[in-house]
Amino acid sequence: MAAILGIFESSGRQLRESDADGCLRAMSGRGDRTRVLRTDRVLLGVSHFEWEDELATGGAERLARVGEISVAADASLFYTDDLRRDLRARGVDASSASAGQLIAAAYRAWGDDCVHHLEGDFAFVLYDGERQRALFARDFSGRRGLYFAQLEGRLVVASSIAGVLAHPGCARDLDLAYIGSAAASLLAEDLDTPYRAVKSLRAGARVACRLGQEIQIEVYWQLPTLNERASSTPEEFGRAAEELRELLARAVLERLAPDGPTALCLSGGYDSPALFGAGMMRLGEMGESQRLRAVSMSYPPGDPAREDEFIADIAGRWSAPVHWVHIENVPLVDRLADYAARADEPFLHSFEEFIRSLFAGARDVGARVALLGDGGDQLFAVSTIFMLDLFAQLRWKELAREWQAFGPQGYRAFFTRIIAPVARSAVHFGRPDRSLLMREPPPWIRHDFLHAHGLLDREFERVLRVEPPGRSRASTEMQRAIRHPVMARVQAGWTSFALEAGLEVRAPLLDQRILNFAARRPRGERASKGEVKLLLRRSVRGLLPDHVLTPRKEKTGVLLSYFDRSLRADRTGLIEDAFSHPSLAELGVVDPVRLREEWHEYRGNGGSRKGMQLFYTLQIELWTRARLMPVGSLPIA
Repeated sequence: MAAILGIFESSGRQLRESDADGCLRAMSGRGDRTRVLRTDRVLLGVSHFEWEDELATGGAERLARVGEISVAADASLFYTDDLRRDLRARGVDASSASAGQLIAAAYRAWGDDCVHHLEGDFAFVLYDGERQRALFARDFSGRRGLYFAQLEGRLVVASSIAGVLAHPGCARDLDLAYIGSAAASLLAEDLDTPYRAVKSLRAGARVACRLGQEIQIEVYWQLPTLNERASSTPEEFGRAAEELRELLARAVLERLAPDGPTALCLSGGYDSPALFGAGMMRLGEMGESQRLRAVSMSYPPGDPAREDEFIADIAGRWSAPVHWVHIENVPLVDRLADYAARADEPFLHSFEEFIRSLFAGARDVGARVALLGDGGDQLFAVSTIFMLDLFAQLRWKELAREWQAFGPQGYRAFFTRIIAPVARSAVHFGRPDRSLLMREPPPWIRHDFLHAHGLLDREFERVLRVEPPGRSRASTEMQRAIRHPVMARVQAGWTSFALEAGLEVRAPLLDQRILNFAARRPRGERASKGEVKLLLRRSVRGLLPDHVLTPRKEKTGVLLSYFDRSLRADRTGLIEDAFSHPSLAELGVVDPVRLREEWHEYRGNGGSRKGMQLFYTLQIELWTRARLMPVGSLPIA
């Protein structure tokens, strides 16, 4: 993960290299080795750490110039042999395998559509000197961030908000509407940032423009059309499972570190174990099973999150050791103020310290790459929302079987969960119902603030961009799980945590080839007859112990108990202090009396939804407080 920078002058003013130096220094947390390419009007720069060169199998060149094309790349590209083959078919030289050179070659071959031919985690800035135009883009998962600002005749693009803000022409005024939205758990923002002048390029989007032109953002990546069939034949199901097994093994192999161990953050569920089993199968065939190391969180007996026995059996199937991180050594909130002070933007995830601790465990085993199981829920499962589709489509016999299989809960539950939502949609004549798509903000957010900034209407419009009407509810759920803007913020946040630990994080399940495959499979392979993730589980049968793949009577790996007891304990008094005199109250965002009342009520009685909302507000409070304090410099990100 590198820091990349692009400064484009269109006003006729001389580009000052000192401006670029300041922007790159502001991103020194992303690298201490810097290179710059410049002309009179354009400057591209890259910073990275020396250890990252170990991960660049095709060369470490992130800043490349090929003729009139210059590229600054923050990218880990996979399946590069296939890419070079396609480039050669287009008559483009593909001798180099470095990320910068390959992106330049892909641009020569396909122009702006090069983004459709790159597989991996990437953000890049490109300048075509012959046509005097810029192109910058992010991949669909959003694991690498990219921000920009248009500043009176110049365009600044950088990997972090701090990198853009450091340009002397960029104002640093906070955007209260963004801050209030985040504090209110309205998380569908996809363009704005906490600073008015700085915008975020959303995941799966690109900008192509001539110097001096107004920027137009194009979302180039779309979720493939989903297969709406309910089921497949046993023969089709078996063939699909074999195909998925090979896709999983290839995806893991592509993402391993070239040398040394690769850590896999292993749970006792289905997703990361499927990756572990498929990866160990392929590595075992190669005689290299020691390359994949399991890192797992251990919970005490009786904790609903405990999966220690499942994890030990999964690893034991391959005679592999497990490096354990113990939850009692993982505080939830103790360090949040320090993290907020140096964070690029507020990070909206409830288990920041949990993730950081796993990454520290990955470094303990000597890894420079950590694999995550993200993507399994999105691609290979669906909630019981599919039953609403069955009801709306009058497939009532099938609905009755599924309702019974997933646990009979009586007529009242059937009315509340199935009939009422479909009826509300019918009443709205197919138009989206805001009550179904959005939750109400927490009661401590001031109504006059919400109204003055139009936050609820703005959130609704953005949700509709992610969840366009006309799809089935099951398809919409997958669309939301992959494309909701908060997902990319989480992915980019985890990438930053990994970098701080000296790691690169990769998610094999969010592989474009696996995603395209999953979209083609019938819904019944994701949930049917009281079971979920049927296809994923079948694909690794024989690679994991049978009892791990067997449906469980009670859900395991539930982290809410850890979250609830840690938040309510507030053992350092951080939350009590933050909510006693909140800076968000001075900005008119929260009602401080109501906030304290709700915090004390939650501390006494609990409640997972209220706890999550309080946690989000806490993160925004700590981040905002750090920016409103008189400090001499911006945090480095």
